[in-house]
Amino acid sequence: MTKIAPMGRCMRWAALVALFSLAEPAGAQSDYEPYQPVRSEFVYLTLRLGPHSLALTLPDNRSIQLPYDSIASTNGSATVGTEVRFSDDGITWGSEFFPWSMLSDIEVITSDSDATLALLTRDDIDSPTVQRRKGNRILRETPGAIPVGDFVRGNVIAITGPVTIDGEVNKNVVCLFGDIAIGDSAVVRGSVVSVTGTVTLASNSRVYGSAVAGDLRQPNLRERFRQSTGWVTWQPIVGYDRVDGARVGLAVDVADPDTVLPRLEIAGAYAFHSEQPRLRFRVEQTVIRRGGWLGIGGGYRRELHSDDDWLLPAWENTLFSILVAEDFKDWYEVDGWYAYAFWHGAGRLIPFHLRVSYRRDDLTWRPAGRNLWSLFGANKDFRANFSDLPDEQRDIVAQGIDSTELDEVTVDLTWDERLPGLLFLQAAWVASIRFDHAVGGTLDYTRWRLHVRRYQPISDRLAVIARGLVGSSDGDLPAFRQFTLGGLGSLPGYRFKEYRGNAFWLGGAEGRLQLTRFGLALGLRYDLGTVAAEGSTSFEGQEVRQSAAVSIYLGPTIRLTAGRRLDSTDDTDLRFLVRLSHRW
Repeated sequence: MTKIAPMGRCMRWAALVALFSLAEPAGAQSDYEPYQPVRSEFVYLTLRLGPHSLALTLPDNRSIQLPYDSIASTNGSATVGTEVRFSDDGITWGSEFFPWSMLSDIEVITSDSDATLALLTRDDIDSPTVQRRKGNRILRETPGAIPVGDFVRGNVIAITGPVTIDGEVNKNVVCLFGDIAIGDSAVVRGSVVSVTGTVTLASNSRVYGSAVAGDLRQPNLRERFRQSTGWVTWQPIVGYDRVDGARVGLAVDVADPDTVLPRLEIAGAYAFHSEQPRLRFRVEQTVIRRGGWLGIGGGYRRELHSDDDWLLPAWENTLFSILVAEDFKDWYEVDGWYAYAFWHGAGRLIPFHLRVSYRRDDLTWRPAGRNLWSLFGANKDFRANFSDLPDEQRDIVAQGIDSTELDEVTVDLTWDERLPGLLFLQAAWVASIRFDHAVGGTLDYTRWRLHVRRYQPISDRLAVIARGLVGSSDGDLPAFRQFTLGGLGSLPGYRFKEYRGNAFWLGGAEGRLQLTRFGLALGLRYDLGTVAAEGSTSFEGQEVRQSAAVSIYLGPTIRLTAGRRLDSTDDTDLRFLVRLSHRW
């Protein structure tokens, strides 16, 4: 049975995490609050910057991919291919024209693989009040400049450069096809973006957002510890869980920026509680780079593995373990090699990803350390590995894992239309299906899971998120491959992994209301689902489990949830959960 941290304790450490997450990096300026756009607009156009092409998308999801090598620029304008022209008046796509005068604001959204410019507009864009307040400036001269003492209320936009900023810009600086230089006296409270040019920041300049130039961009907070020198990137490995304890090591990634040569990843760490080395070696080669990325790879690994990644990511589980002695994953050790092929679509234009892999692993059971250290756990013990199972059944599972040799083929397909940070502005579908088939070794089973989500904005502050999951299996499905429901990531009003079986379905919806523009939001959600009868894939006669919950969102990641089960049992206790990331 999972122990639920008291509300006071959850609030205390959540507030602590929130304080650290909102703290400024060392050396950052703190005399002005970074620009945060008021989300009263809707998306006019999006420009997504990939490593090889620019994707232009309309609100009706019509898209065109514009390779960088097809750009022909002149003073103040640029033509890409035969269909699209950028000028200081607007964007022309075939017979359609999108003037800059319709632009109310720009959002710059960066991720690990690309960056997106969301061009926003309003229904009342032509009103005198809106025209006076938006304050965007189009630099029609080449070169363009914002001199010392000049103040721009909105965004600075240029088509071709160079652009020099020595004054003050209240929002973003965007030069599509030219260089940007930010001088010593410059203040930019948004981001600085050049699609095909360079961005130069003087040492005394102040830029509060991201600096994006082609495929070179300011790292996000999770990448702060990454260090890169040319082709080589290294990153420390830090993990903590109830099986390995503290895990410390180093990962080195060697990659050709043009992907002509293979990518090489080597990682090594030591687990202090299990006293085991953790190793990973991987080689990957991109084969095709037109309209997407097709590649192959393979490697060797000896590491701790869990089938609970769909519930929460590894970094969040590590924080839970360190802070409140809550490790939400069930673990076993894998030792073996694998090979795979992948296809990644070109951003929002083709948001489709496919991965087919084969792996050959020897599995080993590792017991949990119940009395490991945690920051706020006091005298609380970590739960046992696979703690939802009775002791006798857990012993059988342990023996089964120790004797397992697993040969498995996995197919993962994902369709993801989301743009990060646009929950209240852009509707999107996300769908994924995973298929696992044991083809040899000591196991014989087939397992699949389908997950579909819909993100639907209702207004600039209200959105509805709905999801459905269904999974089933065939053959002798081992306990460590079974589906579970309850608690974190599924039914928040139930005990963690309260139900387990060979088939399941789960549905739910949440209405989320943004209370402030700084990320404070309120969510109301309803979930229902069930697990098939033991040893079966039939839902006949199984009661549908229901849960209602209310959530408070603190910024883009932290969520505090109180949930209650609605089924026929007498268990009416509220259960409190804290999340540091949301998967839906």
